[in-house]
Amino acid sequence: MFVRVFAHLQGIQAEARTYNTVISACCKAGQYDRALRAYGHMLEAGVEPSITTYTAVIGVYGRMGQFEKCLDVYHVSTGSV
Repeated sequence: MFVRVFAHLQGIQAEARTYNTVISACCKAGQYDRALRAYGHMLEAGVEPSITTYTAVIGVYGRMGQFEKCLDVYHVSTGSV
């Protein structure tokens, strides 16, 4: 599923909610690396993450047991870096 959706994102201007959906779906499917790749692609494409994006990425890191990364993303999302 991710591969098909991600292929469609190549070459088009996707918005944050599109990426949020991909990140959340990958997380729910246990495909954490793919979720983080989608997040990285989003940033590379210059799409501004929303609070929903940050929440989804925190969820990915939480499920991976990487709680320091959760805090890092939280601080970025609140501007307290």
